[in-house]
Amino acid sequence: AYRTLDDYLLPVPAFEAMRASGDLHLAVPSGFSEWYEERRTLLTRRMTEVERVAATDELVDVTIERGQLVAGLPAAALGRSD
Repeated sequence: AYRTLDDYLLPVPAFEAMRASGDLHLAVPSGFSEWYEERRTLLTRRMTEVERVAATDELVDVTIERGQLVAGLPAAALGRSD
């Protein structure tokens, strides 16, 4: 009922052919530069959203005091019922 780990792996020639064609069927980019650019774009988009929400004073459990971001815990997390 048990097989070796190698039995579950893609054969090396098949993997090399897929890698050469760029068709690895991965959920993430296979190259660092593509992965990095994807992550950078996502970070930029999210930071833009945070800036927009901060500018309209809609941040949840966070305030900006004297240019510093201050994260506050909800009263329930502190054991208080303000």
